[in-house]
Amino acid sequence: APAPGPPPAASAGGSGAAAPGAAAPEGPFQGGDAWHWQERDLKPYVDGRVAELFARRVPLPGEPSGEVRAFLGRCEAFGEAFGNTRRGRRFAIASLGLRVEWAGSVRVGPSLVGEAKGALHVDDVTPDNGPGDWEVAVTVLGQHKDDAADEAQLTAAEARVKRVVAQQALAPLAVRVGALMRELQGLAQGLGPEEAQRAAAGPLLEEEARCEEGERELEAAEARRRDLRERALPARFRDALAALEAGGGAPRELGLARCGLGDEELERLLRALEGEGGRGVAALDLEHNALSNRALQLLAAALATGAMPDLRRLRLRGNPNLTEMAATMAAGLRVVRRDLEVDL
Repeated sequence: APAPGPPPAASAGGSGAAAPGAAAPEGPFQGGDAWHWQERDLKPYVDGRVAELFARRVPLPGEPSGEVRAFLGRCEAFGEAFGNTRRGRRFAIASLGLRVEWAGSVRVGPSLVGEAKGALHVDDVTPDNGPGDWEVAVTVLGQHKDDAADEAQLTAAEARVKRVVAQQALAPLAVRVGALMRELQGLAQGLGPEEAQRAAAGPLLEEEARCEEGERELEAAEARRRDLRERALPARFRDALAALEAGGGAPRELGLARCGLGDEELERLLRALEGEGGRGVAALDLEHNALSNRALQLLAAALATGAMPDLRRLRLRGNPNLTEMAATMAAGLRVVRRDLEVDL
């Protein structure tokens, strides 16, 4: 599953005291001649408010299959925003660019097939422009913005997550941007931050409720998946894991072929094989399971920290989620343990 976002923050609708990030604009329009030009900088307010609006992760619907999950995370704003008074009119002007972090994952059956993270770049954000007028680019971590349209170098999992973000991120973003622009207009009219946020909160409160419901649904679905997965695991694996966790010692040949194991189960197994728990294991058979490339990363990390010091043979044939990259990763295992034989 993708990495979790920041902890929940106060309601983005702005009820109650304004959060410390959304700084009150300096120099409110009070007194003076309203027929003469006056201007105040609202960008500090924008910076703090954008951080509040994205203080908790924003779940996206994902694919109908449920295999792809994605979230929006932290957001930064660039550009300028001002409140102005001119000839008796008070109004806000803004020209912003946004950079929104995102993360997602692809899970097929019990296995985490792949993860991806990157940034959503949005330019031409003004009070008069809607999502259809924005300039939008979705990039994957390590990819330049200018290369955003080129998916040739992405893995299949990265490409799937990127497509979900490109198709679904603008709707929740538009709600937050709309609220921000209404708040800026309220500030320009002389409202304080709390009043401006309350006046603009309607659609934002509905969006917050959607996010909370989405989080609950995801948590419930994940709990159901874990429960079903646990029940589906063969007794052979459950018994072996229980014996290792109880400190009963490990067999010389640990045979767990055709157990339907995914990366999560391997992670649990490797934790049980840390330290003295894995001493004496000379052969580990994980053939014909549902392991992915991530399994090789987990194995490399475990062996590098001293797990299973006597391991001489690792069998991984018949795991359909392993890609061509697995051969390179297996070579890395042999660097960690020079006398280890890996069967792919």
